Amino acid sequence: KDMLIAVTGFSSQLDPLSIDAPFLTVPGPRVVIRNELYIIGGIVKTGGKASSGVFEKMKTMFATEAEAKEALHPFVSVYSLSESPPRFVKAIPIPTGVPLFAQGVAGDGQTFIYIAGGQEKLNCRKGSRATFKFDVTTNEFTRLGDLPHRLQGNALAYLPQARKLHSF
Repeated sequence: KDMLIAVTGFSSQLDPLSIDAPFLTVPGPRVVIRNELYIIGGIVKTGGKASSGVFEKMKTMFATEAEAKEALHPFVSVYSLSESPPRFVKAIPIPTGVPLFAQGVAGDGQTFIYIAGGQEKLNCRKGSRATFKFDVTTNEFTRLGDLPHRLQGNALAYLPQARKLHSF
């Protein structure tokens, strides 16, 4: 199996984590909540030749090979960081309407993951105004208010004292 390097930025661990991925993918945004890594959507490559390393995957993801195809991955992939190496735990379906790629993602560190902007379809030219809250204890998505403008490739920050989200 190929290995993906997931640099979370939310872990006290300074080194990148090597995670055994069950599919060939360009992962979506990542958040750590209570020692579990949540990868929100992403792109899955089907067909074509498997490559080694995440940078080779990204270079070949949009190759013009006739057998290479891409699809958005409509799942939240969850990995346990309590084990070494981290272990794939489950895939939670993402409902229709929740952006699957190029979305801003932030977590509160305890229960909720927030998703704002992004793409609902592969190669979408306009971003989304949608925002959602994902509860890691119930695995449920809740629609929140819309962003004032369509966004994709945005960053998202959760400010716990103010209990506000900032997208930029």
